Amino acid sequence: MVICNKIIELIPKGASRPVHAMGNDGQSWVVKVHGNPQGTKVLFNELISGRLACLLGISWPPVSPIELTGSAIDALNSHGVTVQSPFGVGIQFIPGLQPVPMPPGGYGDRTNFDERNRQHLSNLIPDVSHCSALYGKCVFDNSNG
Repeated sequence: MVICNKIIELIPKGASRPVHAMGNDGQSWVVKVHGNPQGTKVLFNELISGRLACLLGISWPPVSPIELTGSAIDALNSHGVTVQSPFGVGIQFIPGLQPVPMPPGGYGDRTNFDERNRQHLSNLIPDVSHCSALYGKCVFDNSNG
């Protein structure tokens, strides 16, 4: 398990309010915490999809359970991120990769979000020249099941 003791920045995009943090392993991590607006499902999705990708031999950034130190939790709380547990899930930060933008209309009240998200991703895939354009988009993201 990676221990994150320094928050580098809050990532301005993303419905799950991810944060960029430094781990005790010397690596930068994109961390999703327990207390994010989308709930614990996001943590499960990130961990399982990353582990499955590794098992299937799919190119994917390393994924790890994360433990936040008290100072990291305090820093997040002071920036309006309510941390409900010191544990979260991190994806190793890879400079230059950008998250997939939200579909038109955003997450909003979830009205027809699943279908709008499917259409949005379907429209992106044929025009994608590099798989990095899908960085951060889990196969389990935004499903009701």
